[in-house]
Amino acid sequence: MPAVSVTGGHALLAHFTCRPAGSERTWYLVPSAAGGRLFRRQGVRGFLDALAPWAGSAGIEPASAHVVSTVPPAHDIRWPPLRPAFAAPRRDGAALRFAFEVPFDLAIFRGHFPTVPIVPGALLAGWAAELGREHCGWQHGACCAPMLKFRRIVQPGLSFELRIEVSEERSSLDFHIRQGDATCALGTFNARRHDVA
Repeated sequence: MPAVSVTGGHALLAHFTCRPAGSERTWYLVPSAAGGRLFRRQGVRGFLDALAPWAGSAGIEPASAHVVSTVPPAHDIRWPPLRPAFAAPRRDGAALRFAFEVPFDLAIFRGHFPTVPIVPGALLAGWAAELGREHCGWQHGACCAPMLKFRRIVQPGLSFELRIEVSEERSSLDFHIRQGDATCALGTFNARRHDVA
């Protein structure tokens, strides 16, 4: 069966693609802006339920449908991502800024939560520690956090910015996640005393 790729077709979809996978078919559904809002309110179940009447007439089987931000390359055997694709960092004085969008198929949404997808605060803090290690020489993970605040929920299909700054002596890492002018999360990690030279 050849692949089928269509733009539009339903108000909740910006794009959808069908690809053969052996004797099975896989459908990749990219939500429109309206679809993204519905997905954030009702999760994958609510999104697919809203599409069900149209999907049935279009031959889309819900069990083989994956809600994604972008359709993966044809050769890609796709596993749900564990974190967003962060843009190349921009320097802001001693800090680095990373733009990112949370993908609809982030693996954590299978359990947190199927009806209202929310990125857990621990995962947000983990992303900051990972980027600190990859770009700033922070080798201490999230071993001690004297300050963590989570002010707004982080959901898929939206744009955010993560700012991280490691102190000159590598004893602390500060992070700040924003959506526009609104703060979503911020915190500080301290290195263990014996880890700091």
